Amino acid sequence: MKEKIRISTVIMLGIIFIGFASVAYQLLAKNIGYDLLGIQNEWFLKSIKTDDNLGEPVAADRNWAQEYPLPETAGYTQRKVESTRKKAQTAQIYNFSVLDKIYTMLEKYTSDYFTFNTICERVSKQFDILLGTRLNTDAYGVNQLFLPNGHMTYERPYRSLDDEIENIRSFSSWLSDEKIKYFHVIIPAPVGNQEDELNVQRAGYQVYSNQMADEFKEALELYHIDCVDIRDYMIEDNKSYTDSFFRYEHHMVPSAGIWVAGIVSDHIDERMEQVSDSRIFDISNYSVTEAVKKDGLMNDKLFVYEGKEEIEFLHPDFLTDIDKYIADYDIHLSGSFDDVMYADWYYPSYSTWNHSIDAIKTYRNNLITTGEPKILLLTESYSDVISPFLACAYANIDEIDLRLFSGSLQTYIEQTKPDIVISMYSAYDFNSAGAETLYEFE
Repeated sequence: MKEKIRISTVIMLGIIFIGFASVAYQLLAKNIGYDLLGIQNEWFLKSIKTDDNLGEPVAADRNWAQEYPLPETAGYTQRKVESTRKKAQTAQIYNFSVLDKIYTMLEKYTSDYFTFNTICERVSKQFDILLGTRLNTDAYGVNQLFLPNGHMTYERPYRSLDDEIENIRSFSSWLSDEKIKYFHVIIPAPVGNQEDELNVQRAGYQVYSNQMADEFKEALELYHIDCVDIRDYMIEDNKSYTDSFFRYEHHMVPSAGIWVAGIVSDHIDERMEQVSDSRIFDISNYSVTEAVKKDGLMNDKLFVYEGKEEIEFLHPDFLTDIDKYIADYDIHLSGSFDDVMYADWYYPSYSTWNHSIDAIKTYRNNLITTGEPKILLLTESYSDVISPFLACAYANIDEIDLRLFSGSLQTYIEQTKPDIVISMYSAYDFNSAGAETLYEFE
C-alpha cells in the first residue's frame, strides 16, 4: 500500500513539475527568445504560443471610463452614480496597474499559452465521463446538465430580480425624459417552458430561468415598460426549442437568430413608424452552407461526445454593403455580409457572425441612406446571431455589452443620440456569472 502511495505521489509531483516547467519555458521562450531576440527557427516557433500564432487580434488600448466619463448631471440615482464611479475606478486599476499586468500574464501562461492546454482539456473531460459526471461544471463552477432532448445547458438557481427591475425602470424613465424610445427583449433560454423546467428541477437541478423571466416580465408590464418576450412567439409559431439551440452549448442557431431578428425588426418599425424590408429576415432569401466546429473549448466538448456539430452559414442572395467597426480591437471591416460578418478568428463557432463579445461594435449599412433611425442595442452573446441580420435592414446600429463597457452609458447615449434603445438579453442571463452588470444602466 505504501509503495502504491509513493508511486502515486511521484507521478503527481512529476505532473506538477512538468506543468511549472512548461509555464517557465513559455515565459522565457516567448519574452526573451521570440520578443527580445527575434528567433525565427521553425521548431522553436512551433513550440511556443503567442498572440500571433493563436490567431487572435491584439486588443486596442481603450479606456472606456475615460472616453465616456460620468456626466456632470446624473440621470439616475446616487447609488447608480457611485456604482459607475467604482466600476470606472476598477477598470482604471484593472487595465493599467502593474499588479494587473502580472495577473494577466500569469493567467495567460497557465491557460492560452500553456503547452499542454488542449491535452489537459480533453483528458479532463474523458475523466469526467469515466466518473459519470459528464462535464460537471463550467469555468465558474456552475453545474452542467443534459435536458430531456439531449441538449446541454447549465443550472440557474432562483434569486430575486428586484435590483434588475428597479434599474430597468429607472433607465426607461430617463430615456422617456430624453425623448428616446425603448423596449426590452427576452430571448429564450434552452429550457423550453415551465413544464420542462419542472422536470429538470425534479431531476435535482436548479433551473429557474423561465420562472425568473416570467416574474421579470410581469414587473415590467406593471411599470408599463415595453417588453417583447420571444418565448411567446416560440409558442405562437410552434418553434422547436430542440431545433433552435446548439446541442452542446446554450446559444441559438443562426436560423433561429434570423427569425428573432425579424420579430425585433417588426417592433422597431412599429415604434419608429416605418417599414423595413421583411425579406431580409426570410431564410429562403439566403443560401445555406454548413461546416463543423473545429477549434477551441467547444470542440473539446464535442470531441468527448459526438465528435462534431454542424453549424450553419447564411449567405444573403441579395446585395449587401456594410461597414463594421470593432472598437475593442480598432478593426474596420467593409464589404458584403460574408466579407464583414464572417471575417472572424473564431471560425466556426456560434460567435462567427459577430466576432464574439466586445464592449462596442458599430454597423453602418451603406445601401440605406435616408429616413433611418439610429439604434442602440444593449446585448450579450445571445445576440451574436441576431444583430448582424438587423444590420442588413437598418442604416445605423451601435451595439454595447455592458459586461465589458466600463464607461458611462448615459454619457454614451448623450453623445451618440440614438432614436431608440433596445436591451436584448436571454432569460438565461438572470443568474449567470458576471451578468449583473447587464442591468446596470449607469
